[in-house]
Amino acid sequence: MKNNNKNNNEITIKTIWKWLRSKKGKRYSFVIFYIFFFIFLYIFMNVDLKTDTTKKEETPKEDTSALTSLPFVTSNLENSNYSFTYNITCPSKTIYNVKKEDKIYTFSIDNNDYKYELINGELTTNEEKINYVDFSNIYFLKQVIKNSKYISETKLAESEEYIYTYEINNNTLINYLDEELNVLETSEIKVKTNSKKIIKEIEINIKGENICIIKEQVEE
Repeated sequence: MKNNNKNNNEITIKTIWKWLRSKKGKRYSFVIFYIFFFIFLYIFMNVDLKTDTTKKEETPKEDTSALTSLPFVTSNLENSNYSFTYNITCPSKTIYNVKKEDKIYTFSIDNNDYKYELINGELTTNEEKINYVDFSNIYFLKQVIKNSKYISETKLAESEEYIYTYEINNNTLINYLDEELNVLETSEIKVKTNSKKIIKEIEINIKGENICIIKEQVEE
């Protein structure tokens, strides 16, 4: 008898179904349904919010390094000794052979040498001032390029060299130079590198009544 009573009191799917089909069960079925519905909704919303938060945390922040850094290597020009030619077309065409040794820049032309010293990122001299000499200073160039508008990167298929093009309003550029400029014009800067993005050549086209081309080519 005890076993029979125990079996009759067992809760099974069959007994639950019978209870739900009864008058009392039908009365409470809607209440039970809404309880389970809100429990499910609560769990679903919490899981969704956690997933969304994880996605936001995993999403990398916008890379702003391009706004403050340059796409080519400048450290070798900052830290190494090297030679380069400095070609200026204004006021007349002049080509200097330049040697950088530590902080001393020696500009040579027609057996004449003009020495500049790099002090606090600026080239200074007690001798005759060379026109647009500041463009031979990589620290000066970096500052100007970072305040210029990036136009394009071109990769040359055969040599795998790169050419980077920038534009800068003369109205902005004049703040960095002693020379007078036509403030209504826009000048252009081109940086040519090898396949490893190490600078080989820099060309500055200063536009005005007469286009002034300044080109420096690093000797390998």
